[in-house]
Amino acid sequence: MLKKIHKSYIPYLITTIFVVIFFFRQIVFYISPKIGYQLVGNLDIFYLIGLMYIVLNCKKISKIEVIGILILLAYPLLQRLPNPQYNFVRAYVNILKIIICYFTMRGTMHVIKKYGVQVKYGTILFGVLCAISLVVALILNNNPILWRLNDTINAFDLKRLKLFYTEPGELGMHCSIILIVASYIITKARNKLGYVIIAILPTLACLLLTKSLGGIAIGAIGVGATLISDLCLNFSKKKLITFGAIACSSIIAIIVAVMCNSGLYMRVTKVFSNMDSSSRYRITMAFEVTPKIMKDTSLLGTGFGNLELPNNTQKYHNYGLNSAGIINSFMNLIAESGVVGIMLICILIYILVVSCIYLRQPIAWGVTVFLLTYQFMGTYFTNPLLWVLYGFVLTCGVNTKNAKRSPVKKETSIKNPKLGVVIVTYNRQHLLKEAINACKNQTYPFEKIVIVNNASTDGTKSILAHQKGIETITLDKNIGGAGGFYEGINYLLKRDCVDYILLIDDDAIINKSYNSSIIPYMEKNDEGIMAFSGSVIQFKNVQYDHRRFVKDGFNQSNSTPDQYTRKFFDYDLGTFCGLYISANAIKQIGLPKKEYFIWFDDTEYSLRLLPFSKIRNVTAAKLKHKVNSKVRDQGYSWKSYYGIRNQFAIIKEYYPEVLWKYVTQSKIRMREAQAIGYIKHSEYYKNVATIYKDAIRDGVNSKMGINTKYTQNYNIGEK
Repeated sequence: MLKKIHKSYIPYLITTIFVVIFFFRQIVFYISPKIGYQLVGNLDIFYLIGLMYIVLNCKKISKIEVIGILILLAYPLLQRLPNPQYNFVRAYVNILKIIICYFTMRGTMHVIKKYGVQVKYGTILFGVLCAISLVVALILNNNPILWRLNDTINAFDLKRLKLFYTEPGELGMHCSIILIVASYIITKARNKLGYVIIAILPTLACLLLTKSLGGIAIGAIGVGATLISDLCLNFSKKKLITFGAIACSSIIAIIVAVMCNSGLYMRVTKVFSNMDSSSRYRITMAFEVTPKIMKDTSLLGTGFGNLELPNNTQKYHNYGLNSAGIINSFMNLIAESGVVGIMLICILIYILVVSCIYLRQPIAWGVTVFLLTYQFMGTYFTNPLLWVLYGFVLTCGVNTKNAKRSPVKKETSIKNPKLGVVIVTYNRQHLLKEAINACKNQTYPFEKIVIVNNASTDGTKSILAHQKGIETITLDKNIGGAGGFYEGINYLLKRDCVDYILLIDDDAIINKSYNSSIIPYMEKNDEGIMAFSGSVIQFKNVQYDHRRFVKDGFNQSNSTPDQYTRKFFDYDLGTFCGLYISANAIKQIGLPKKEYFIWFDDTEYSLRLLPFSKIRNVTAAKLKHKVNSKVRDQGYSWKSYYGIRNQFAIIKEYYPEVLWKYVTQSKIRMREAQAIGYIKHSEYYKNVATIYKDAIRDGVNSKMGINTKYTQNYNIGEK
């Protein structure tokens, strides 16, 4: 269905569906109020995201995920040993919900990355729904569906707004989430007043009318975390003054509430004196009974979903436990699953916090602080909304430009296409001559041969001056392969003289029939392929890593020998080693990023192209890649800094959900190098550790371009 909709509308459609579900997700409660809470807990429509992801993307489930699922499924067998009253049905229902929740997070990340979302529009839509509902609620002032009347929990405010939610606290939490997101968007909004009136004020009014202490308190903490992180990451005097004014206004509001003895203030005093039944049950009881349960069950827990069974509620009745169980997400999980629950919580918190640190997105900090605080004060671990928000946090900052782009003008068949080639060279005149001659001797000739001289100092300039049939771009300084390809492609693009542009370095020698082997696929291009390549031969063998495939999480795999037995195959990621890109594609997705300097600029460019076209490798088109074997096997060098840094830049932009994993892996390698360096007194390994440290920092902070520390003069030491 989404394929039939104009691409630019899809993010708005997805956002609309999400907000409407988000606003009305608990209306199922009114189907049967007697079992309403069970319906809300087990038929939450957000579970469908996880179920759909499992059905549609089951092949993308990794081995590690399968192992994790098997451990969860086997764990009840261990828990059953000391507990003859163990209920397997309840256990496996809850485990199934945890698994679905996890894939709800995966599904959310998949949708955001593929289609994009309109966060600002979403907060405005929620504000409009709040405004309409609030007007209706004020007209129907005593309607028991829209209001909680004669509240038995909050003795100070007997009438509280709840709209279509099970209770006022749920509405309060939903409003808080929107206000946290809106607190960041307002700093970017052009028409701040209009945004405040439409999005923020109706949502804030609903939150205050819920008189939900938890919603207001946790929401305030989340908004504070968002604003403080924004101030730290993007400091300006204007923001400091604005946030200071917000803080002062909040303090004044608190003082007024205290002086007026408002219901919220009275309840706060009751909470801190441990006399509020709701907070005492959610927090005090939960933190008291959980350690006792852990001790009694030898760290195994009572069993998933088994805590509410009569044998457990009776056993821990003196602690205040009743049939509602522990209404505190993390404590409930620990009490039911023991050490496994602790591990799950630790992994979750680690992933969220590391992602926030390295994604450097204020909105991620705000939502994360909200989620973690909320889970320590209420809700359930299997609440799918939480997992939708986890997915949102992990994909904050993802590049959705291509997802939002209007439909690309697909490549079409071109009779006798005009070909151009860009060769980037630096101080390899002996190889450059061979590369130029190979281009000149093609059976299907090039229209343009462009050489980008990256400020060579070995006589390359003199050689190029005597070459005929080529055009030369001589640069004042070496700006790397990325910069060289940027300049060469831009040169041809401005002249609008070719249909396809071949990209090679001076060490790539294409065979005579390279062009003529690929031309038939350009001339008959019914599938709209926008890039082509040939087979890279290195030391008499095909180099499979020049043509790669990528899966979710930036998991890459090389092309295989079997694929080279075919006439052609399509793949995802190619190097600028014999890669043809159509001028049409370049005009639409832009030029390579020259700030990458060297390495992985081609990977980033392939990822930019991937939503619109795969790359077709024509097996018969061959080129020799004349790499120096000593250079290839030398280990780490100054170039490694750019390789590591640029990979982090790619992951942060295209795969932010796994940034935490790559940070962790690289930090481990860094620590290993540091340890070896100190044990062996090796400057080489100490410098390797420094390279990792600098590359991680600069990559996640988007500090690109040439780092003057890492040039050819950098001495890494002897291995």
